Amino acid sequence: MRLPANNAVHVWIGRLGKDGCHREWNLLSLDERTRAKQFHFERDRVKFVRGRAALRRLLGDYLEIAPGVVGFHYGEYGKPELDAGERCRLRFNVTHSGDVVAIAVTGGPAVGIDVEQTRPLADLDSLARTCFSEHELMEFYELPVKTRLAAFYSGWTRKEALLKALGSGLHCPLTDFDVTLDVNRPACLLRIHMDPAAAERWQLHAFQPTTDYAGAVAVERIGGAAATFEWYQLPGSGQASA
Repeated sequence: MRLPANNAVHVWIGRLGKDGCHREWNLLSLDERTRAKQFHFERDRVKFVRGRAALRRLLGDYLEIAPGVVGFHYGEYGKPELDAGERCRLRFNVTHSGDVVAIAVTGGPAVGIDVEQTRPLADLDSLARTCFSEHELMEFYELPVKTRLAAFYSGWTRKEALLKALGSGLHCPLTDFDVTLDVNRPACLLRIHMDPAAAERWQLHAFQPTTDYAGAVAVERIGGAAATFEWYQLPGSGQASA
């Protein structure tokens, strides 16, 4: 498979489906199987196994090796990376919500991706005050009430994608940086409060896998150049579009 060019992000989207995961189980490592067994609900275990198998197949295609021998190590906050011994500088990130899975792959720049199934939230205002900075809350409450749910998921996925790109997950306070929320505005990292210049090093891009999902990708700018995005359907998965 063709590797991503400089400043290109390959985004792969598919559906996890509802079938069993017997074939996929054999592709997983021992630690992945152990993690899968810890899920309380069978549906969650199946989604994890199918999602991890899809990731292994995809990376195996890029590396031209068998999916089962793709090696991972994990950062301080659990972000997976390819083992140093792999013969490629590929960077990747994976996310799934509901039955949608999305994987972002680059040829070097750090990348994070997030998708969320959009559902009504009875405690929308409370969640917004917990997740958004003062600047973001001002934008949030200036929006028409009927658009705020979409704005919440828009902001959440943009912020989560950036945190995953940084490798810090939710260990970094969500209120420490500002992103655009309005779905009608381009996705943008406006500022990082403790390091305003850092915002220029990151690019955000919003996408919609299907009508009831929101998604975002965060990618590191290399040499100040903007990233380009290429969209693909995950082989063997149900259809989901960007």
